[in-house]
Amino acid sequence: MRQILTVALLLMLYSVWWSHVEFAWAGELDDFRATKNFLKLPDRWTVGACSAVAVSGNGEIYLFHRGQHPILCFDRHVVCR
Repeated sequence: MRQILTVALLLMLYSVWWSHVEFAWAGELDDFRATKNFLKLPDRWTVGACSAVAVSGNGEIYLFHRGQHPILCFDRHVVCR
């Protein structure tokens, strides 16, 4: 009985969460263009295959990749720190 109540509660919580999720379809997204040399890296540094990207509350961009320096942090001016 306890398991059934737990599952029922989880389903209710999931349905409440799902009702608040907003979706963006491809047709609703703004157009964007790639910018060459967007990231400013120190000399002789390269970016390997990217695993993840995160943005902090301060606007810093963290890039996790498979390169010599696996974690890169870029400030608001997109300069590597």
